[in-house]
Amino acid sequence: MGLALKVAPSEPLRVHPRTDHPQRHVVGDCLAACVCVVSGRGVVSVARRTKLAVLARDNHVCVIAGLNCVGVATVVDHRANRGAGGSVVLDSPENLISACPLCNGGKEDADGAYRAELVARGIRVPKRATNAQTATLATTTPVLYADGWYRLEGFLRTPINANEAVEYMTDVGAITTGKGWAY
Repeated sequence: MGLALKVAPSEPLRVHPRTDHPQRHVVGDCLAACVCVVSGRGVVSVARRTKLAVLARDNHVCVIAGLNCVGVATVVDHRANRGAGGSVVLDSPENLISACPLCNGGKEDADGAYRAELVARGIRVPKRATNAQTATLATTTPVLYADGWYRLEGFLRTPINANEAVEYMTDVGAITTGKGWAY
């Protein structure tokens, strides 16, 4: 309430008046903006060079593709949330995906079937006991993009075959049906 953190010289990140949650949005041109996520421990941001490389790797397309997705990615999202107390080890490119501001803001609040879908698609990586274990899990968890399954290796996407995808889906307890995801 009244808290404003600067994310660019002229634009504050405002706190929602009813929930006290930050309202995430892009400030100006995505190349010039410093889009930050706010946690109880302070401001968490990803290095600009890393953000730009992840956006380029994902062709500036929102990987989350939620219900209200705008399609064009202008921010990067941590698959394993760093804002909940993570360290910079979670800023690795394998833990980052491109997102539009709407999907980025809604991912961490997801629950129930939608949250399970995000985990099944590799969009959300559950926290482990240590940040190093979480980072390792992000490295080994493939991501379902619009054009197929990929393993993220630095700033590269390496396609995986159908058998690897089925193995991953079996491990997380999810299968796809003609009508959507089942768990």
